[in-house]
Parts: sequence; C-alpha cells; structure tokens
Amino acid sequence: KRIHLAFTFTAPTNITLNANVSDPANPIVDVKFYANNSLIGTSTHTPYSTQWIPNNAGSYSIVAQATDNKGVTTNSDTLFLTVMKNQTIALNA
Repeated sequence: KRIHLAFTFTAPTNITLNANVSDPANPIVDVKFYANNSLIGTSTHTPYSTQWIPNNAGSYSIVAQATDNKGVTTNSDTLFLTVMKNQTIALNA
C-alpha cells in the first residue's frame, strides 16, 4: 500500500519545505527541493529546508533530493500539493 499526502494552500503564500535526512556512512552535502521538476531551493545544512512562494495557482509535485559526499543521490517520496487562486467575492445588497 502507498499513502499519498496532499496539501492545499491559497496564493499568495510562503511555503516552508523540510526534509529529514540521515546517512550513517557518508555526510550529506546538500538537499535540493524540486516543484514539478524545477529546482526551487537548496539547503546545505541541518535542518534541511527552503522557503518557496509559488508563482501560480495549480498542482505541484514536490521532491527532495539528498546528495552525500560521494555524489550519491536519493530522492524522497513525492509530496502533492495544490495552490488555489485567492479570490475576492463582491456582494452587492
């Protein structure tokens, strides 16, 4: 069984992405964060995190990729999130 987590945000919003990474054999050099395969941030020290402000409303697939000091990379499971457009509704009475 696989469990997929999904989150919804309303734009504009600042989203903090965190990755818990450990490698007992080799130190982690960096963790890169991707949204829809585009690099959105890199962290080189713990806690591994980045701030991201999505440019557009829409659906995003988020992946973190850790690289150790030997150049070996490992990807996280994909996190799915949706950014909704902030809408203003005018009511006239």
